Amino acid sequence: MTLVRLCIFAASVAAILIVSPVVQAETITLDAVQDTTLIEAPSTERDTPHDDSKIVISSINKTTDRAMALFQFDLSGLPGEITAAHIELYDLGTSGYTTAFVTRHYILTPSAGATDEELVVLNAGNDVAFDKDGMHEEYCTYNTYTGATGGGHWSESSSYIAQSIAADNSVGYYSSPDFNTNQTMLDLLNENRTGKGYVIILGYRNASKRIFDDREGDYAPRLVVDAVPEPGTFVLLAGLGCLAALLRGRKE
Repeated sequence: MTLVRLCIFAASVAAILIVSPVVQAETITLDAVQDTTLIEAPSTERDTPHDDSKIVISSINKTTDRAMALFQFDLSGLPGEITAAHIELYDLGTSGYTTAFVTRHYILTPSAGATDEELVVLNAGNDVAFDKDGMHEEYCTYNTYTGATGGGHWSESSSYIAQSIAADNSVGYYSSPDFNTNQTMLDLLNENRTGKGYVIILGYRNASKRIFDDREGDYAPRLVVDAVPEPGTFVLLAGLGCLAALLRGRKE
């Protein structure tokens, strides 16, 4: 009788958790697994990989200083639906600019119907910059990104995740905005989570300039999400609890 009551209790707890989004939500910080800078200007740098430098986002001059950033995050280990998200970047304090910095982060998504071969994008040296597994930072360039978005098998979101960083860019902190992602972008994040299991994000060029640390340094770009475990997770835990109780009962 005690085991039956225990199982009923475990199932009741699971039921409460299933209908309670507050209890379900878990904040998870993901470090970038790929990241690089894409140089748009000067135009002579558009075919050059810049994975060996820190992350730069800038648009100071149309012809001599214009850069974007590309990040990839692994979403496959999340327990369920993403309900909130924001980007955090670690300012190295070396850009020389102390004006407020506001940028937009777009999502690059592989087309659902595209074959593995169609998702392949090569750089000028015939190295694979994009494929079914996402980006390959050491071969990504500005031209491979525009080639991906212009090829019909990768699409850049029209909506974006906004990020605002205070004017002070002294070294030693991550930007920590509130959760500010709209539902359109949350839906797109979840589409990527259940699709390929990763998300590629473009940090768009900004009227100011900032230099951020990368994953090869001490402070990788981060995607911070609230994730809600699937209801089946709680049912499984309840079942395992009952099984453990039954096994203990047999030994006693």
